[in-house]
Amino acid sequence: SALLPFEMPLLTALTIDPPPHAFDYQVGALQFSQGKEGRQHVLLMEVPLQGMSFQADKRKNTYTLRFSLLALVKDASGRIVERFSDDYPFEGPLDKLDQIKRGNLIFRRPFALTPGEYTLESVAQDRDSGRTSVVRQPLRVLPADGFGVSSITLVRRLEPAGPDLALDDPFRLDRMRIVPNL
Repeated sequence: SALLPFEMPLLTALTIDPPPHAFDYQVGALQFSQGKEGRQHVLLMEVPLQGMSFQADKRKNTYTLRFSLLALVKDASGRIVERFSDDYPFEGPLDKLDQIKRGNLIFRRPFALTPGEYTLESVAQDRDSGRTSVVRQPLRVLPADGFGVSSITLVRRLEPAGPDLALDDPFRLDRMRIVPNL
């Protein structure tokens, strides 16, 4: 698909050696059952909002934060097989700023992969300050041979499942949504 303008500086950050690391965040690809298109995965990125460049507008009594994320899944030859990104313009009432800063941004995208060796490359950027961090990690998808086990992860909390959470979502538990802890 076509590149979006906010993705360009993120892709550039992935080419820098050594990669930038202005702040910590967690990323992981959790594996689930075998589907028609391959092994089902959910990409999770969790970015603490504490320390990000929130802008306060005292006249309007609001805060803003511009934040971007990008993740690439590359096969063993370096070819991009999945690309995920989002640009977050946060805005809210100034009296809620301290509460928001204590939270985390959660980026979640489902995808499927066939068996093989992959690399998960991710980049997060505080757009107002330009502070950027890159995380790279290997991702191995084993062939399905009957019995399989999904990724094991700790549960951070349960939240009510909204209407946009599919019934077959691996993080759905009846009427609740599981929020994993990376």
